[in-house]
Amino acid sequence: MGKPITLGMMQPYFFPYLGYFKLINDCSSWIVFDEAQYVSKTWINRNRILHPRHSWMYISVPLTKPTFRLPIKEIKIENKDATLKSLLGKISHYKGKAPFYKATKQLIENVFSSTRSERLVDLNLSTLSATCNYLQIPFEYILSSEINFLRYTNMKPDDWSLEACKHLGCQRYLNAPGGRSFFSATKFLRHGIDLAFVEYSPIRYEVVGYDFEEDLSILDVLMWNSPERINYFLEKSARKR
Repeated sequence: MGKPITLGMMQPYFFPYLGYFKLINDCSSWIVFDEAQYVSKTWINRNRILHPRHSWMYISVPLTKPTFRLPIKEIKIENKDATLKSLLGKISHYKGKAPFYKATKQLIENVFSSTRSERLVDLNLSTLSATCNYLQIPFEYILSSEINFLRYTNMKPDDWSLEACKHLGCQRYLNAPGGRSFFSATKFLRHGIDLAFVEYSPIRYEVVGYDFEEDLSILDVLMWNSPERINYFLEKSARKR
């Protein structure tokens, strides 16, 4: 019997933290949950990097209005060029300090230049694809809006995931640790699907001239670590599961 197909499904975040890529790395199939409702002040259009003098600061993607009760797939970027300019300005303090500043800056520029639309989901997909490519993590995804599986009223978070597994014929669903409180393993087992949660311990690394901050955007991890070191951490963490 071959290795079971493991599915993961998450909203598309803006340069998310390393744990998001750990989840992608441990899954064989991935669904981008673009039908989820957009929620302001979340990782969907912002994240955190080191502040040049203390602690951390936000990086964000300003959006057109209104956004209330819209699904992520319908959210639009206010000004993509201005967003890029702002982001490059905010990461500029890493220059001359972080050893992989140039490579990370190039990745950001490639993300924005390859995003042809003004949809936030397309920009976030570019961030995920470009980062996975840089780290040599396989990333083949399906948009939830393109899958015709059963929808019914009052669907819970684990209902979406369960129906996606059934539709795609996946034997295992891997979720982020935060889902333990509202995902039912019993519900999945009734359909012959194993529910598991990714085990993730934050990576620590030297940040010369700064105080280390845990679980910042992947951009901070990329600034200070080679792709090989990041991959080593992901695989070592996987073996401990």
